[in-house]
Amino acid sequence: MKEGIDPNVFKEKLSSLPSTFLYGKKSILTKVLPLPNRKEHSYCYGKLPIGKLPDDIPQNVVQATKYDIDSLLTFYDGKNIQLEMEELLPSLIEKGLVFIVKDGQHLISSALAHTTENFCLIGAVYTNPNYQDQRLAYYSVLALTQHLHRHGA
Repeated sequence: MKEGIDPNVFKEKLSSLPSTFLYGKKSILTKVLPLPNRKEHSYCYGKLPIGKLPDDIPQNVVQATKYDIDSLLTFYDGKNIQLEMEELLPSLIEKGLVFIVKDGQHLISSALAHTTENFCLIGAVYTNPNYQDQRLAYYSVLALTQHLHRHGA
C-alpha cells in the first residue's frame, strides 16, 4: 500500500477480490481489518535490492507464458498457497506478473503478483523442496519486483 492511500479505499478494493485469505504486512493489515469473509495472515517483509542489474538474476528465472499454466497448476496443487489459481493464473500471466524457474522442463520455483492502481501484492512464492537453499525464490521475487518497478507498479 502506497503512503498516503486512504485505508478505506484499499479496504474496498481488497473486499472485492475473490480470495478468502489475506496476506500482508501486519502494520498495513491492521489499518484495513476486519474484512468480511477473510482470514488474515500477517508477515514481515525481507529486503530486496531493487537496484540490482538484470544480469544479476540467473537466466533460468523467466516470465511465465500461457504454455506454463498447466505446469503451474500442477506445481501449486496441494500446496498451502490459498489462491484460486485456475481463475487467476491466465490473467496474471497475460499481464506478465508470474516469474518461474525451471530445471529442464520441470517447474521448480515461482512467484506471482496481483496489482491494482494503488497496491501490489507478491505471493504464491514457492520452491520445490529438492531445490531449496539455492535462492530461487529470492531470484523469482527479485525478477518480479524489478518487472513491477519498470512498469510503474
